[in-house]
Amino acid sequence: MTLTNPVPSCGASVRRKREQVELLHVSSSSPHTRLFGQYQRMTTDGRPARHVAGRQRVSRATARRAARLAGWQCAYPNCSSPRTLDNGLPLLELAHISSLSPGGLRHLDSSAIREKALGDNIIVLCPTHHDTIDKEPYTYTVDALLRMREQHLQRIDSQSMESTPAVNRLTESLSIWERERSNDSEEFWQTFFTERPEVLSITMGGKAYTLLSKCYVGGKSVSNSGGNVLDFLAQNSGNCALLEIKTPSTRLLQPSPYRNNTFAPSRELAGSCVQVLTYKESLMRELTNLTFSTPTLRAISPSCTLIIGDLSIEKMSQSARHSFEVFRSALKDVRILTYDELFEGIEGLQNALS
Repeated sequence: MTLTNPVPSCGASVRRKREQVELLHVSSSSPHTRLFGQYQRMTTDGRPARHVAGRQRVSRATARRAARLAGWQCAYPNCSSPRTLDNGLPLLELAHISSLSPGGLRHLDSSAIREKALGDNIIVLCPTHHDTIDKEPYTYTVDALLRMREQHLQRIDSQSMESTPAVNRLTESLSIWERERSNDSEEFWQTFFTERPEVLSITMGGKAYTLLSKCYVGGKSVSNSGGNVLDFLAQNSGNCALLEIKTPSTRLLQPSPYRNNTFAPSRELAGSCVQVLTYKESLMRELTNLTFSTPTLRAISPSCTLIIGDLSIEKMSQSARHSFEVFRSALKDVRILTYDELFEGIEGLQNALS
C-alpha cells in the first residue's frame, strides 16, 4: 500500500509504502492541543482501507487516547531525534502491533490482540522507528512490541510529578484517566485526587483553595464512636466546599424504567446525595467545636459536589438521559459531576494553558 495523499496543513506529500498505517498529525501551538487532518490509508487498488474486510480504522478519539497515554512521545527506547513538522512539533504515527489481515506483519490467527479493544493493538512511534519495526518483524514481534509499549508507559508514569510543569501534570492525569477509567476502587480514586489536587479545580469555579483529604466533620456519639469522614474538604479564605467521590463505574440510574420513560436515580446516586448533605449538616452543627481544633476552618454556606459515574460508559437512552438531567438539575444543594465531565473540563484547561 502506498500513501500518496498530501496533507495540506503540513505542506508536503506523504509517500510511503506501509501496511496498516495511521498518520497522527499534531497541530497548533502545542502537541497536546489538537489533532487534525485524515488518517490516510489506501489499499493497492486505491480503495480506502476501512472498506476492506478485516481492517479497522483508528478513530480520532482512539488516536488521541493513544498519543496521550504515550505522553506524545515515540515509544521506541531512547528515541532522541523524532521527525517534526514545519512548525517544529512532533510527527507521530500509530502502528498496529498485530496486523488484522492474514499475511500482514505479525498477524496471529488466534491472537489475543484481536479480542482486545483496538486501542490495545496500537503503539505510538515516530516515522523512523515505525520503519524500523516493520523492516524487522522477526525481531520486533508482538510480544516485543507489547513490552516496548508497556515499558514506555512506565517511563511516562515514573516522571516526577513534583518537577513537571502544570500542563504536563494535567497531561499525565488525563493519561491515567484514560488507562484507569474502568477502575472500580474508591480508594484508588481517593489517592489519585489526593496526589493531584489540581484536577479538582474544575469543581471550585476558579477559586484558590487548600485541599484536605479524609476530613472528620462531626457526628460522633457520646461514646466517641461513629463520626462522619468526608472524602475531601476544599478550604478557601472565606468558605469551604465538601467533595464526595464514588467511582466511574458507579451506576447513575436504575437499569429499568420506573414508569413509562421515567428512570429513577440508582441507589448509589441517591444515597451519595443524602450522604454529602448529611456531612454538610453535621459540619455546620458542630462548626464551633471543629474550629476550636482547626482555627483556619471557615464555613458560611458550604457547597457540596458529588463526583460519580461515567456517562460515556453507562450509555443512557434519550429518555434515561433526560431523567438524569431532570434529577440533578433539581438538586439545589448538591452538584453532581460525572468523571467524564470532570476530565473533559481538565482537557479544556490543559488546552487553554498550552
